[in-house]
Amino acid sequence: MQCKKELRYSAVKMTGRIILVLLLISLFTGVVNAAENTDRTGVVYSYTDTLTSFKPAVSIGWAGESVTNNPVVSGNSDDGLVLLSGKMERCLTREEYDGSAHHFVTVNGYTGMPLYTLISTVDDLEKGIPGEYSQGHFSLNTDLISENPYMIIITNYAGGTYEISSSEIAGGKADADKYVIAAEMKDGTPVKNGPVTLVGTAVSGEFGSIKSIELTGNAFQGEEWYLFLEGKTFGIYLGKSEVEALITSAKTSFTDPAAKDVWSGIPLETLLGYVDDYSIPAFSLDLAETGYTITLISGDGYQKETESKPVADDSDGYIVANKLNDQPLTGNNYPLRLVGEAVYNTRNSTFTNLSISGLTKIRLTDFQEIPEELIITVVRYDENGGIVKQINLSWAEIISDPVTYPVIGDGKTDYGFQGLAAKITEPKLGQGVGWDLKEEYLTGNWKVSNKVKGVAVSTLTDLVGGMNTNDQIVLIADDNWKNTFEYNNIYETSPRLGTAFIAWYADGKIIPAYKEGPRLFFTSNDNVFSSADMYYTITEDLWHYNSGFASPGGLSAQNIVKIEIRPKNVDWTLQLNGSVNAEMTKGYFESGLACISLMGDESIHSITYTDSEGNVWGGMPLWLLTGFVDDENSHSGESYNRTRAQSGYNITITGANGSTTVSSKDAYMNAGYLIANTKNGVLLTEEEGWPLRLAGSAVTGEMEISGITEISLDLEKTAVPKTLDYTSRVAVSANKIPVIASSGSSYDVAGNTVLGAILASGLKPVVGDKKFSISDVLLFDGLVNFENSDYAEWRITVNSDTVIDGYGSDTKSVAVNIYEVKSGDVITGQLIGNDGTNVEMEFSITIT
Repeated sequence: MQCKKELRYSAVKMTGRIILVLLLISLFTGVVNAAENTDRTGVVYSYTDTLTSFKPAVSIGWAGESVTNNPVVSGNSDDGLVLLSGKMERCLTREEYDGSAHHFVTVNGYTGMPLYTLISTVDDLEKGIPGEYSQGHFSLNTDLISENPYMIIITNYAGGTYEISSSEIAGGKADADKYVIAAEMKDGTPVKNGPVTLVGTAVSGEFGSIKSIELTGNAFQGEEWYLFLEGKTFGIYLGKSEVEALITSAKTSFTDPAAKDVWSGIPLETLLGYVDDYSIPAFSLDLAETGYTITLISGDGYQKETESKPVADDSDGYIVANKLNDQPLTGNNYPLRLVGEAVYNTRNSTFTNLSISGLTKIRLTDFQEIPEELIITVVRYDENGGIVKQINLSWAEIISDPVTYPVIGDGKTDYGFQGLAAKITEPKLGQGVGWDLKEEYLTGNWKVSNKVKGVAVSTLTDLVGGMNTNDQIVLIADDNWKNTFEYNNIYETSPRLGTAFIAWYADGKIIPAYKEGPRLFFTSNDNVFSSADMYYTITEDLWHYNSGFASPGGLSAQNIVKIEIRPKNVDWTLQLNGSVNAEMTKGYFESGLACISLMGDESIHSITYTDSEGNVWGGMPLWLLTGFVDDENSHSGESYNRTRAQSGYNITITGANGSTTVSSKDAYMNAGYLIANTKNGVLLTEEEGWPLRLAGSAVTGEMEISGITEISLDLEKTAVPKTLDYTSRVAVSANKIPVIASSGSSYDVAGNTVLGAILASGLKPVVGDKKFSISDVLLFDGLVNFENSDYAEWRITVNSDTVIDGYGSDTKSVAVNIYEVKSGDVITGQLIGNDGTNVEMEFSITIT
């Protein structure tokens, strides 16, 4: 709640002795307005003389210069105007007060809200936000006034009180000007005795500096005990009879495994539902999973905290009990105690310290919220690339409105994607292997696995008119990663595919705490989307690969920020000629842009180039396309033959406006040569060079080939040595030796390391630096003219027993640029064939 105050604690029934004392006092003093008692925590309780049971109240602490008593204990009073307390308790803000201006009346030169209107917000349990019609509208409970009249106690900062009988406001609107709580004068200036003052036709003058308005009487204090529930914006008092009625309708129990005692009561989440939001008394699972803090407080002030997420995940594990072995709680347990499996320690057969006894108050604080700026854009285009309809949806709106956006998944069932079936190297289907069509490598091999909830993709696309059968849908991530699907993948699904949905919740976290979300999943029949599922439900040109292996997980776009619906462009093919000839389809090219490396999660195929006019061209680097046909290895592993590229051959690019030639040495790992298929995120038009265009920082004006249809490699001029038998003796020191990695970055390597010795011997190593930013590790990827491929791999050892690798984090100490050598050590490099034993070539370096 937003006022800084001490809220009223619930308590137990007074003993007959205290009642007798109060009655005796009343004989001598007439009507007793209030008697006071102080419990062992120092909280001051007030009782009325006519009651045999009570609900205690504490003085309200308030921030501000006018406060001279009562310490501030919780909340935020910056926008607090007045505290209202009855069946419900809320700190009315100035915004809520002004939002109810349609109720305002003007009397005696003051303008303000009728007292009865304020009372209607707390006299009984009603949903709604003061000052807002959209959440419901409060009404004065006149039946309560007739059957159980009460007193209205108005207290100011000086401690003075003004008492009004509920019968005085029973007329409602007809008597609206009798009692008015005013913040301003008729001319709009603030009242002198603010923040608000009591005026009206039934008030002589005014009663100013009001800080609270409290309802007292049997309707509000007539129970043996009360449980106070405090939420972010209001609180609710549930009396003993109400709690017992709730337990009767939703009874649950927990049996102590050791003592065999049976505790019975109500799930904690049922009580939280009264104050977690305005939908009284429905428990908001989404709010609980997003996260807030639950503080459990006993009558003596002892308190413990827990988080809402465990309660949401295990509703049966947290029980507020009122009985033990079917008998009301007594002693320290009275009136309520938190029990259940989640607060029980089976190792020592005792409850944990979260099992609060004597429970009288439950407070909800620190609500986590989904940022309103976290949005998803859904846009539909026409055949010319024009926008037909576009919407920007807040994820907060989607999550909070399950009627408009039905929830897929229950947050308890795992959904996921199969990992690579690396043991299956044949047969080759499409452009890759590892298809596992019989799903023999499915168990325990999930690349993605989460307990998720989300919204169907079709629910979102329907908002812009849905898809036609000739449309494609593109899911775009925040890093421009794209996944493309057909109409039938979204609207005419099979059991293998299920429903495509975007998850906003996973494993107890809601975005943005769920850092991979929003993420795409499918409700396939066994909850895991396998490579076989991809084979049978996704068209071939949209299949995804990871280092040559079928990779269904690559279709799980994450951090999705945009959904595009586009009519299919006319299909096209790109002819690639080299050691082998191949036709690359439009779909395969676009799928390849999203392909990832075996060891990473980022696309290694998609790059962009921004020209001098600010246009962003997107596509695939030329060198990757040449790697598709530069030898027999089209796509598996290191398919780009760096040795051939560095030896030199001509690359001829042919299009609608002619052709141009680029040297493989210039194109080697060079992002300056880009085969682009998009401009500013949209597929190229014919005027812009459809379907493909040569662009990039290294491309001059006369080289700008558009409408590309063919890329040919002249490999006849390439002479690649096939044998190596090298022995050398070198002296080493700690002096630095420069080396340029295949990325183009330069590094200084200590001469007394394995890599330093190889450099000193005169050999030309191919050095990779993909691990350098993580662990300062450089990698030996081969030798110039003798580079490893999918069919052979270099193995480096020192003294024939220490294997030098450095790729994994646990092998950093034996990386080539870190492992030090000394006099007498022998470094051996062997290019091992794919049989694992045949040595195709080798070198040996002895350290002198």
